[in-house]
Amino acid sequence: MADQIPSHIEALVRERRRIEAIKALREHTGIGLKEARDRIIAFERQIGLPPDQSQAALKSLVFWLVLIVVGVLIWWASSKLQDR
Repeated sequence: MADQIPSHIEALVRERRRIEAIKALREHTGIGLKEARDRIIAFERQIGLPPDQSQAALKSLVFWLVLIVVGVLIWWASSKLQDR
């Protein structure tokens, strides 16, 4: 796999500049967006880069915000029912 990734694109991957690496790979090979993305992600795994944590952190943040909002809504609704 490493022989399929040119050195300038490999440098972008190692610098964690995934989008630029995907664009460069597409320009270099003429392949589609999904295939370029898949190759870059596979190359990241091959060289042992840890997965990008920003997506996981964002999903966790959204989960907790939704949980808090739902909890507040339940508390608010139950307090309104007790007032009757």
